[in-house]
Formats: sequence, C-alpha cells, structure tokens
Amino acid sequence: MEYWERVAGKLPEELVFDSQMTTHVGLASLQKRKVVFLTLRERQPQEVERVLALPESAWKTVSLTGENRVYRHPKVYEERIKVKGYPGKLRQIVARDLGKEAPMFLLTNDRRRGPATLLSRYPLRTHVENSIREQVGTFHVDALSSSVRLKVEMDVVLDVIASAAYRWFGRELRGWERATARRLWSTFLDRPGKVRITEDEVIVRIRRFSRAPLLLDSLMVEENPPIPWLGGRRLRLEITGDLKLHSHHGRTTPD
Repeated sequence: MEYWERVAGKLPEELVFDSQMTTHVGLASLQKRKVVFLTLRERQPQEVERVLALPESAWKTVSLTGENRVYRHPKVYEERIKVKGYPGKLRQIVARDLGKEAPMFLLTNDRRRGPATLLSRYPLRTHVENSIREQVGTFHVDALSSSVRLKVEMDVVLDVIASAAYRWFGRELRGWERATARRLWSTFLDRPGKVRITEDEVIVRIRRFSRAPLLLDSLMVEENPPIPWLGGRRLRLEITGDLKLHSHHGRTTPD
C-alpha cells in the first residue's frame, strides 16, 4: 500500500486478492483507509455445511459476464457477517454451481455493486497473475542479466515490449486471443523461413504448416499496413511447400 501510494500519489481505489494475502486485521486497515477490497474467505467445513443447509428459496440465480466462462448462472446467497479482528460487519457473498463441489465465499466492503458484478470481477485477478507467470517463465524477468541499474531497467523494458507484442499477435489470430507467448512461439514462429527486404516490402516466406491459414486470414496480413519502424514498408507473407534448406556447419539454416 505504501509503495503504491508513493508511486501513484494516491491509494488504490480497489484491491482484489486471494484469501492468503492478508488477515482480518489487514482488511480492517483497508477499510480505515477507505479502500474497497474483494477477497475470498477460507471454506471452513462448518460454514460450508451451514450454507448448504439453507432452503432453496434463500438462493438467487445471477448471470455472470466474461469470455470463455462455462458456469454463467450460479446461485448466490448474501449476508452480513462479523469476523474476528474486523470492526463492524463484512458483506459475504456465497456462490454455488460454479463447477466445484463446495461453494465460493467472497468477502467485501463494497456495498454498491451487485453480486453478479463482484463474482465476475474477482476472477480477473488471475489475468495479472498469469501475466507475471508468463514473464517469468518465458521472458525470465526474474533473472535479469546485470547488477547495473541501467542495464536491468533496459531488460525490464524489453521484457514488457516482448510480452505486449505477443499479446497483440495473439489478438490478431482468431481463437488464439488468450494463448501464451510460449505457445504462440512454438506454434507459429519457431520454424524455418526466408526474409527478403525490398524498397517497399518485407517479404516473409515460410514452409506450409497446419496453422498457416490462420496467419493468412489475420487482420495484420489482410490490411497490410505500412510499418513505420521499417521505413514504411509493408509486410507480405508467403506460405510455400518448396522452401529449400541447406546444412551449414552441421546446422540446418535457410539459404
């Protein structure tokens, strides 16, 4: 919190985090600072048993938003509860029919938004976690190459640019919008090819493969805009079956 306030000049308007991130006393500190929070509550056996014993009339069906969501219409039960270390009452939203045997318990001090909005909001935190995991696993942002601050900062900038480039690349391919950088690399880019640069074009020629039609159907190939950082040249992609390769010092390379 202190770091965020120092960098951004103000406290965050909302925090969404896992149940292991802080304690009930920590939640009280957020409430005192007027920071809206949304977190999970541990599934205690007695609490699970209690809510599952509620009559069906106590539950309300809601509709969730979000792409690729399988369970869109869970049943929710809402109440105000007291927890040790937190002054006053917290809003608890219990949701079942989300694909797991035990219900989900959400805790929040947000009294304004409805259960469906909050239940749709909470899973979005995994996007940030997945992005960090990808930058560590694919771009090795946790293993920067120098103790010199300027070099480290350049490494981080290049990692962020590479990650953003892969996200853009995935969005241009129908059905691959959520693919990881590693999967995009292994499926579309890790293959032999030839690149020829002319005055007007950058011509990329690669061997035919099963996913090649996705590249040809993508907007970046169909619209073919000029690329400013390549002198205004346009990209032309050619898929061919006769790409010849030659061996050079024991290593297979394009001619």
